[in-house]
Amino acid sequence: MPAPRSTQKNVHLVAKRMARDLTQTQVAVGMQRVFAQAGRKVPPLDKGFVYRWEAGAGISDRYLWALCVLFDAAPAELGFPGRADTRRDEDRLLAPTNRSADDVAAAMEDQDVPTRRDMLRAAGALGTGLAVPEWAHRLADQIGRALEDRKLIDLPLLNDLTSVVGSYRARFADTPPADLLVPVKQHLDEVAQLLERPHLRMHHRQLCVIAGRLAGIAGRLSVDLDDHASAEAYLQTGLRVAQEADDRPLTAYLLEATTWLPANASPHVKAAILEHGNELARTASVSERGFLACRAAEEYAAAGNGRSAKQWLGRAEDATQELSLDGAADGFGWDSQWNESIMLRYKGAVHLSLNEAEEARQVLHEASRRMPASAVRSHSILIPDLAESYVQQGEPEEACRIAADGMDLVAEIPAKAALAGLRRLRAELRPVERTAAVRELDDRMSLL
Repeated sequence: MPAPRSTQKNVHLVAKRMARDLTQTQVAVGMQRVFAQAGRKVPPLDKGFVYRWEAGAGISDRYLWALCVLFDAAPAELGFPGRADTRRDEDRLLAPTNRSADDVAAAMEDQDVPTRRDMLRAAGALGTGLAVPEWAHRLADQIGRALEDRKLIDLPLLNDLTSVVGSYRARFADTPPADLLVPVKQHLDEVAQLLERPHLRMHHRQLCVIAGRLAGIAGRLSVDLDDHASAEAYLQTGLRVAQEADDRPLTAYLLEATTWLPANASPHVKAAILEHGNELARTASVSERGFLACRAAEEYAAAGNGRSAKQWLGRAEDATQELSLDGAADGFGWDSQWNESIMLRYKGAVHLSLNEAEEARQVLHEASRRMPASAVRSHSILIPDLAESYVQQGEPEEACRIAADGMDLVAEIPAKAALAGLRRLRAELRPVERTAAVRELDDRMSLL
């Protein structure tokens, strides 16, 4: 019998689907194949069923069985606590996750699901028409020569490509998204070509990791440019190749990036996705674990769950302390190199969401003091939060001054988080919106 309908979205099922890089249609198709391969009658099933389950509807026993087999997960892991797990040992052989990515792609070919290489090529073709800076031309020439000179993919070429990805990661913090996207997508297309050329199995995983990182960076840049369709295509590409490479930390990062898509706008959904991402990141570097813990803390605070927010913040602080003992930063993909100033920026945001304005102000001032001037993206995200802390303490004019002074940084790198912060700030200023300070701030924001 189906369970009664819940009033809350099934965030566990959404997170599992996103982690597998599946659409609702692909989940339905996968369940149909589970029924067929088990020799059972295939019942009516389409994306509408999956949509209703994710929206909180109950599910019958037979559909729950197929869903558990598809995801190789117990009912509670899929958001159906208290339901019996009716899978048999032999049913686990039916799960697509137990087969290679190429086998899954081939099995779903008649459903018009694009293969990895098709997705990479299509993703590399997105975002044309933007100016390419001189430094990007130099990187493109370097890789172009490597592609022309070597008939067989070898370790030096892979190291060249890895260095290029590292350059893009470093420039993510201080380069306008439109300038960075063009060379990133060009190299993503080149990596797609490399995947079709002869190469050793031992090099295949590194190629997939390179492709996944490029796709992830392109996805985040597209989010900043409000091109959500391209962002979703890039991130789906990244998740597919990350899973093929069995790179769990990379999968975790790409899942974090999906929290910026409009479909995952709810803080509760974001928190569930980030919980899963943190589970995958257990073998990640210290900075990667610290960053993901901060993001989980931030979203739990936005959802009003102060206890969970503080727990995740404690993990982030532990990671920062561990990193300081190592004496060197180990870098991560979506921001400038991980350091204490970035952790403090997130800590301030958590205090702000929990209406702890004084603590937020103190922490954010300290973060700004420690943050290098070159971290333009981080500064642009911090400024609206710092301004909002002053509004919460009854100083709207000072808040407007701080926000206006930092507007040039936001205009230079219009990060999605910075723009969202400005919108929150403006909402907080609504009771005094007729004052001269707010009108002046409105004038500055209209230029963004």
